[in-house]
Amino acid sequence: MRSLVVIYTLMKIGMVFYNPRSIFFFLFSFYICFFPPRFLLKWIQSFTGIRFFLDRPNCVAITIDDGPTEQTANILDILAKHRVKATFFCIGDAVSRNPIAFSRIIREGHQVGNHDWIDRVSAISATEKDIIATSEITGAVQFFRPGSGLVTPRLWEMLKKLKLECVLGDSYGHDCQIASVWFQTLFLLWRCKSQSIIILHDKQNNNTSRILDNIIPVLKQRNLRFITL
Repeated sequence: MRSLVVIYTLMKIGMVFYNPRSIFFFLFSFYICFFPPRFLLKWIQSFTGIRFFLDRPNCVAITIDDGPTEQTANILDILAKHRVKATFFCIGDAVSRNPIAFSRIIREGHQVGNHDWIDRVSAISATEKDIIATSEITGAVQFFRPGSGLVTPRLWEMLKKLKLECVLGDSYGHDCQIASVWFQTLFLLWRCKSQSIIILHDKQNNNTSRILDNIIPVLKQRNLRFITL
């Protein structure tokens, strides 16, 4: 509700100070940022190689960013309950601080990706040294997801040099900004289709495990299989 109030207020301001064309571009930009159409993401994937979708039809992948944390155990419990494997994009520094949680991720057969050494906008601040250090501590030598999901030519060249595939995704409910389990559940169920890559975060609250507990049974009922990248 708060987000709707903000959007409505911005629209009213736009109507007062800008012409209809400006209002249209504002709404169009908002739509592209929060509800990017699949055809646009597929087009970007086709010429950049940045992964937004799985290759296999009738499958979806769950990816969890920013861990491990104190809440990782709850996420792993839900994944084990539903017999689903996920890909954890781990932060190098978090792994060094939570080795027991990280060991459980590996022990239970989940996939691990590189998510930089610290939580930051990787496109601006990531260094080759930190990415290599994260790969070494996690063993993640295939997939990289930049912090904040932004990619610059500098980062792109760095990843090519390190032979890391950049993975984003198409189903992201902005759980870092909208801390609502019901919203995330409804949004992801609406957004997620065959070949989708779901993006969630290993946050200090318990929302991710609750969201997963809500969406996994429904997606299984849609005859979608859960796989890793």
